[in-house]
Amino acid sequence: MINQEDTIRGFYNPNFFSVYFDGKFYEDISKMQPLDLGTFAHEYLHFLQNLTTLYGLKHGIFYYQFLFETKDYFSKSSSISIPLKLDFLSERLKKGKQQFDFYDGTKISENVKYENYDVKVVSRNLLGDLHSIVEIEFINNDHKPKSIVFGGICVKESMARMFQLEFDSAAEAFNIPYDTADLIVSKINPCLINERQKIFVYLYLSLFSNNPGLTFYKLILDSKKDFYLSAREIYRNFFKTTSVTGKLKKDVPLKEYFKEVLKEFRLLLDLHSTGKIDHFNKLFENIDCMFSSEGITFLEILINQEIGNIEKLQFLINQFGIPSIRTSDGCLHFSGEGENPAIEFVDFMAQHVVIERLFKSKVDRKVCSMFAICIEENDLVDECCDEQQWKRTVPCPFKVISDSWGLNAKIIDD
Repeated sequence: MINQEDTIRGFYNPNFFSVYFDGKFYEDISKMQPLDLGTFAHEYLHFLQNLTTLYGLKHGIFYYQFLFETKDYFSKSSSISIPLKLDFLSERLKKGKQQFDFYDGTKISENVKYENYDVKVVSRNLLGDLHSIVEIEFINNDHKPKSIVFGGICVKESMARMFQLEFDSAAEAFNIPYDTADLIVSKINPCLINERQKIFVYLYLSLFSNNPGLTFYKLILDSKKDFYLSAREIYRNFFKTTSVTGKLKKDVPLKEYFKEVLKEFRLLLDLHSTGKIDHFNKLFENIDCMFSSEGITFLEILINQEIGNIEKLQFLINQFGIPSIRTSDGCLHFSGEGENPAIEFVDFMAQHVVIERLFKSKVDRKVCSMFAICIEENDLVDECCDEQQWKRTVPCPFKVISDSWGLNAKIIDD
């Protein structure tokens, strides 16, 4: 299997709040080169998508429930064989995984050649029932048609791509998934294609649905009659008129429901942290405030044409901080300053590398994914970093987490 870091310019891990990109990061973002700044902006938007939308938060809640069941499996098992299988998961989580996979849609990145294409809503089976999803069918006269599912992945990547181009207009990308939103717009309401701010808003609003792909499709259909509305009006009207069926089977205003989900996410995050989450608590307070008032939200800052792009991005960083950022030269950046760094990021990063390692197949590279960081400190690296990290004698982030989960005494097959 090819290492993700060898093949991609940047990626964001939503469950552990970490960004990796092949470039240089500066706290003064005005010093960054367009290529690096565009990549950072793209991944930073994923950070916000996952913490300020229902689709992102529910993904996170599912993951932390998965993490709870994984730890419970460790505690009850006398021995563990890796790579881990998902057989130990409850039926509830197995069904949840199928649902997220279904609505995430196509996950691959590629360039698809085509002469024409079609957009259609189709019914597909999910857990015994038919559910509607959006498909894009590419027609190439030399080959049989190829279809992809326009789901949550396409929505998030199309939106992040639009933000990236504000900083690096020459940024290259595969047309799948990064151009798929434009394909939907061009087919359904071509008059909207140059209204970039409106498309950006529609993409964001789609992430407040369990089915983002279908929601975006419907919003673009409705945009034909809402053409006179500004991007800001579209955003505000959506929250004023949208309600969600809550846990008590009652309709709840969208903002109120979002705050309930944010609270649940926050509790689960705290449960899985080995220490305090002070920086996250501040972040959650800012998000909660954003959905409590009628003031300017971060999305309205992004679509404000009177503010420069650097100023917009700096505003977001000042408001929400940064995730942990690791660059290809081994540098690591956190929120916080001086004596108050966001050390909780190290905790989540360590949990990430342990989980990642336990699911690697026998043909995968087994080196710890924190090796590039630890090698800067010679006394942190030994031969166990290459394969059996849980057998280390010298403490490191991986070892601290694996010991707390009791892995050294339980792993018998690798």
